[in-house]
Amino acid sequence: MKENLENLINEYLDILLPYAVNKQPIPADLEENLYDKEVKIIEILLFNAEKPIFFSNKKFKNVFNTASSYFLDRKNRQFLFERLDNSDKSVDIVWNYLDRLLNLKPFLLFLNLPEKVNILLSDAIRSYLYSCNRAAIILCGALLEEILTTELEKINPNLVYIKKKGGRTVEQNMPVIIQNAIDNGILDNIFKNDAEDIKTERNDAVHNCKIYNNADTLEIIEKTKIIMQNIYERQ
Repeated sequence: MKENLENLINEYLDILLPYAVNKQPIPADLEENLYDKEVKIIEILLFNAEKPIFFSNKKFKNVFNTASSYFLDRKNRQFLFERLDNSDKSVDIVWNYLDRLLNLKPFLLFLNLPEKVNILLSDAIRSYLYSCNRAAIILCGALLEEILTTELEKINPNLVYIKKKGGRTVEQNMPVIIQNAIDNGILDNIFKNDAEDIKTERNDAVHNCKIYNNADTLEIIEKTKIIMQNIYERQ
C-alpha cells in the first residue's frame, strides 16, 4: 500500500501544484484525472482505516499528514458516505463508522512495525471504528505491553521478568515495565503519564467492566499511537 499511495500522491501533486502555484484553472482533461486520483486516495483512507500507512521517508509522511485532512474533510461527508455505502459494510452502521473515521487521524509511519504489533493495532482501531470501545481499550493496553516488553527484552530479559520462589518466572507489573522503558531510553519520560493512562484504562476495562464512550476511546487510541511513534521513529 505504501508504494501505491505514495505514487498516487506524487501524481496528484504533479497535476495540481503547477496550476495552484500560478493560480491558473486546471484543464478539463487534467481535472478529470485529478478527481480520479483523489477518489483512489480517499478509498485507501476509507477502506484501510484500521491499518497504519507507511511512507518511505519522514518528509513525505509530513506532507501527507497535512494533506490528509483535505481528503477526509467533513464537507465531503456525503461523498464519503457514498463510497462506504457501495462497500460490503452494513448500511445501518455506515454513518456511525464514518463519524468515528473522521475523528480518527490516519496513522502515518515511515518504518514498518513488528507483525504482532501491527495486528494488535489494526484490531484496536477496527474495534473503535465499529464502536466496540471496551475491546479497543483492552487492545491498546495489550499493544502497549507488547511493545514495551519486546523492546526491553532486546536489552535484557531481566527488565521484563523476575523469578519468584520456587524458580517460577513471572512478568513485572506494568508500572515497573513502563519505568524500565523510560530508564533504558525506549520511551521518553514525557509520555509516562500517557502510558500509565493506557495501563489504568485497560485494567478498568478488564477488571471493572468499565463502559467507554467514543471520545474516551479515541483519546486512548491517540495516546497509544503517539507512544508508538516515539518508540519506532526515533532518530
